[in-house]
Amino acid sequence: MNWINSKFYGNLLIFTNYILLSLLWIICCLPVMTIFAATTSMFSVVKNWRNGGDERILSEFFGAMKKSIFQKILINFIFILFFIVVYEDLTLMTSIQSSLLFLGISFILLSTLLMFSVLVHIFNIYIQFEKISIVILFKNALLISAAQFKWTIAGIAFLLLCAITVYVLPFLLFIIGSFVAFVLISISERSLNNMGLKESGGVIEKYNSY
Repeated sequence: MNWINSKFYGNLLIFTNYILLSLLWIICCLPVMTIFAATTSMFSVVKNWRNGGDERILSEFFGAMKKSIFQKILINFIFILFFIVVYEDLTLMTSIQSSLLFLGISFILLSTLLMFSVLVHIFNIYIQFEKISIVILFKNALLISAAQFKWTIAGIAFLLLCAITVYVLPFLLFIIGSFVAFVLISISERSLNNMGLKESGGVIEKYNSY
């Protein structure tokens, strides 16, 4: 009984919940078009846990997932289309031998950097500021990425480190998702706090009037 009430048991239970959440996220990402919806749901659950909320997984996850599901699918399509275009352009550029090769690859790398900058913040912004349009969502993610460049670079570096780790140890893909969400939420929250945009709607009110 004392062991069940111990700090070690409590931490073990939290760790287990994070792993179960990561597995649930992987399963819900399998249809591909639900990747963004599943990821925002995972971020929503992790953020709720960080704020001391209920440790329920299924009800919290699917409750968040069904909200604005069609908008999430559309955003997912935008990301997929972007990465397909980048891949096709990169394949084309590598087969071209001309003075424009360097400029073309530089443009592709810059576009990829911008998209990964957006990925650092977009999920936390989406779950924090409800009823936000897709245009304003991406606009805010880009603005925060630029304004908090130091934290954005830290987030990108962390994502790259996770990608390398999963490449070396593929089995980690099934347990790492929720831990990545925890770190990215922390980075995005720090960025929002630094800009004085912690309160809901702050981003919209302060920046989207321009």
